[in-house]
Amino acid sequence: MTRQILHGTQKAAKEYTFNSAEEHDPTRPAQWWFQESDEGLILFIVFYSQTFRWARCLGCNLPSQMSTAHVSFDFLISQIDYLFSLPEILERADNINKLIISNNGSVLDEATFSSTALMYLIGRVNMYFRSLKVLAFESRPEYVDMVELEFLARALQNGQQPALIQ
Repeated sequence: MTRQILHGTQKAAKEYTFNSAEEHDPTRPAQWWFQESDEGLILFIVFYSQTFRWARCLGCNLPSQMSTAHVSFDFLISQIDYLFSLPEILERADNINKLIISNNGSVLDEATFSSTALMYLIGRVNMYFRSLKVLAFESRPEYVDMVELEFLARALQNGQQPALIQ
């Protein structure tokens, strides 16, 4: 897959470089932030994973924040554990209405974001985000699988307040 990523980057005439394990700790997410909206408190998380396979969208440098190498599920789980250890997230956990998860590509692409890590995240969300109404996945349409979405939606029903998938 690394060859596909680099080919796509060259084909789009992009000249940026990618993060490596020396530049980014794979046990930490790429970034995260809170925002207020008419939907209430939103937590946006960008997980650090292998970069998006497509990597050709003109004007987009998001893939450059990721790794060209595979980031294993145990590193993704460590990123989740890290987030759920942060006081600023735990203090606001009961007020989070929407969670948006991304990896600057598609968290529904099993090649770049482990299904095991995704299910682990759902479990932690059900335990901590008691007011969650919506869980949004950033994805390209070709990675959306209705059977997988139905399974994830059922898993979200285990939370204190059943949340919707977006």
